[in-house]
Amino acid sequence: LARNDLSNVVIVQKGLWRDERELRFHDALGMSSKVADDEDAADATGLSGIPVTDLGGELRRLGVDAVDFIKADIEGAEFAFVEGARATLTEWRPRLAIASYHIVDGAETWPRLEAMLRDLGYCVETGFPEHTTTYAWSEGEPAAT
Repeated sequence: LARNDLSNVVIVQKGLWRDERELRFHDALGMSSKVADDEDAADATGLSGIPVTDLGGELRRLGVDAVDFIKADIEGAEFAFVEGARATLTEWRPRLAIASYHIVDGAETWPRLEAMLRDLGYCVETGFPEHTTTYAWSEGEPAAT
């Protein structure tokens, strides 16, 4: 940030989730590192604590009063993010680009993510096979390109 003289960026060292808490993260698995499930949590070896928050709560703390666009690549936390951002997404209707190639419970996240966003009244399209991404926008706006 300093090198590029950026003063309009705030780094928040938290993950996005459905609520505010600390999650355990299994960080010793290289490219397969992940939020620890109950089985992983039973063995605390290789786990670190990660603070997480919901989008609306963090935006209020930062004094942000509008959001136009959200880009998220959150390694399988897509469902928890949308659950925690429901009020923000409904009120402000930002456009979305969410990486949705992750595997949760044995399935890619994009089909369920599309359904969640449609339930919130978004138009939805998943594409970009090199890095599957789900795009969402409000009805009446131009489609994602």
